[in-house]
Amino acid sequence: MTFWYPGMTGEQMEYCEFRVLDGENRVLWEDSAGVSHAGENGLYALRLDGEDYLLQYVPKMGQGYGSYQYRVFSLDAKGTPVIYRENRVEFDINFGSPIHESFDIPSIAAFLREVHGWLDNAQELVNTIWGEIDLGEVDYSSTAALETALENYMKELSP
Repeated sequence: MTFWYPGMTGEQMEYCEFRVLDGENRVLWEDSAGVSHAGENGLYALRLDGEDYLLQYVPKMGQGYGSYQYRVFSLDAKGTPVIYRENRVEFDINFGSPIHESFDIPSIAAFLREVHGWLDNAQELVNTIWGEIDLGEVDYSSTAALETALENYMKELSP
């Protein structure tokens, strides 16, 4: 694996390229992560049952809409991702607005519990994520604690 930081201005990283190389230093797979809202990305190394995987977590928020997704995957010999597990949840926090659609607390809590379970066992490689909603100090391994935190979050933002 290699990291390349082509987007440097002074001391600040603007984006980086993450590459997985084969034994002859050819790029098998690559992705980028930027500090801008549109480029945020999280990549982590994960070992499951003696096998190496990558975990990619991208919790995006924009205009009050959330689209969180993750995937746990390995790469075949050609560098094609082989999905082990993936999931996503979508919601919005436009509470009290005529454009508010959905804030399904059980679904969001289940997703956060699942992805943070993976993150707890992973080693961070690249992380430019800043879009996850702030639930404060919460036990991500507890669905009940997450549901309570999400209910409180909704109450705080509701008109």
